[in-house]
Amino acid sequence: RHLLEGINTLAGEVVTFHSTYQRWRPKQPANWRWDSATPGCGLLCDLGPHLVMQAVELFGLPKSLTCITRSQRGSGVDDCFLLVLHYPERPDLLVQLDASCLVASALLQGSRVITVHGRSGTFQKSGIDPQEADLIAGKTPSHAPEWGREPDSQAATFTSVNEQGAARSEMLPIVPGNYLIYYEGIRDAISGKAVAPPILATDARNVMVILEAAASSA
Repeated sequence: RHLLEGINTLAGEVVTFHSTYQRWRPKQPANWRWDSATPGCGLLCDLGPHLVMQAVELFGLPKSLTCITRSQRGSGVDDCFLLVLHYPERPDLLVQLDASCLVASALLQGSRVITVHGRSGTFQKSGIDPQEADLIAGKTPSHAPEWGREPDSQAATFTSVNEQGAARSEMLPIVPGNYLIYYEGIRDAISGKAVAPPILATDARNVMVILEAAASSA
């Protein structure tokens, strides 16, 4: 919600929110995520929850949705999807979530891209939070201040247009990620220091409802 307020301050009222995962994986891995006999397989159930959760946090529950899935590697399991969330109270708003495993340019520009168009400008951010890769590499949050800090090449950009119609782009500072906030929230909820956990069961349920509706739409 703070992110949306910040973007609204910069770009004006949001009219388009496009959030995507782009990957270059022409060969399908041999694991349960891509086994058509396994419930919950495919890209919609793999990366869809992350995209849906973020959109719902920003814009609330949609009233309806439209989803298209494809099996572009020919296995019969969805490895590409396009999901559009509909908000009738905002007929001008487009919320588009998508992902694909056949995007070669992801090797150069990063696999995660968020683009937000507002009435006064455009906000764009690419790149993946480094915390997961750092954990796999054996690093821990004790490696501060480098922990969670993205490279400058992944900085967000904001493009505005002045009264004369000239565009101006500026780099925005990157706030380091911090997984610990989530687990501290769980700790405080269990110990009674917090009123509620950072993620409620209803939040997870809402994401599942949207994904099931998306599968039915597709």
